[in-house]
Amino acid sequence: MSDFQLRVNPGTPEEQVIELEPGSRLKIGRRPEPDANKFLINDPGVSGTHAEVWHDGFYWRITDKGSTNGTSLNGRVLIPGDEYVLRHEDEIAIAHIPIQVWYSSQEETFRLDALNLNERSEDQFRAHTKLPPMPVQELPDHNDE
Repeated sequence: MSDFQLRVNPGTPEEQVIELEPGSRLKIGRRPEPDANKFLINDPGVSGTHAEVWHDGFYWRITDKGSTNGTSLNGRVLIPGDEYVLRHEDEIAIAHIPIQVWYSSQEETFRLDALNLNERSEDQFRAHTKLPPMPVQELPDHNDE
């Protein structure tokens, strides 16, 4: 199982799970493209190439590719062309199609939120980072017996 999943129509009988590996890119849209890793959504509200999700070596990101009906992240409309970092359980909407972000190793993920940067930057500066296990150091025995 991949560490990162997109769950389309989560919690419904129509749910589809897309597993992505670090370093990969996924276009989302209505129009098929040769030689492209693309998830097709046959819905008139979805643009030919609506959005793209990719791993930049550190974080999973999403960008709206200039779609007609927009992409939202946790209820906020994305600015076309801007990049947004994805967190565990984020809610994406491609037109009206719900997609949930899922990190299977969430228990190892530490979240940093940049707050109050400006009104459109709150979602842009969120980050996930996996922390390595901390080494256990034995304390010296200070028993004076």
